Amino acid sequence: MKSGIERHRKKIDRLDRRVAKLLAKRFRQAVLIGRVKRENKIDVRDKTREGEVLERIDSVVDDGCARRFVRNVFRGIIEESSRVQREGEDWTEQ
Repeated sequence: MKSGIERHRKKIDRLDRRVAKLLAKRFRQAVLIGRVKRENKIDVRDKTREGEVLERIDSVVDDGCARRFVRNVFRGIIEESSRVQREGEDWTEQ
């Protein structure tokens, strides 16, 4: 039984590394977008855009249970991206 768990955990670890790298790339883009929003005095939150992102995510995930999980994760990602944009720090230099 333990070998089965370990095998699955190793797969999860590999996936986590990929997800973390992609989230870091997404974070950098959100920072850059925040900079443009500040320069153009655009509100950080765009509910229409957020809805479009969630709809697009829904269309990618076939399994209903997984879709709810992924949607909730993306809500957190959107919230964190908005927070970073509101703070306005230049995170790209760090």
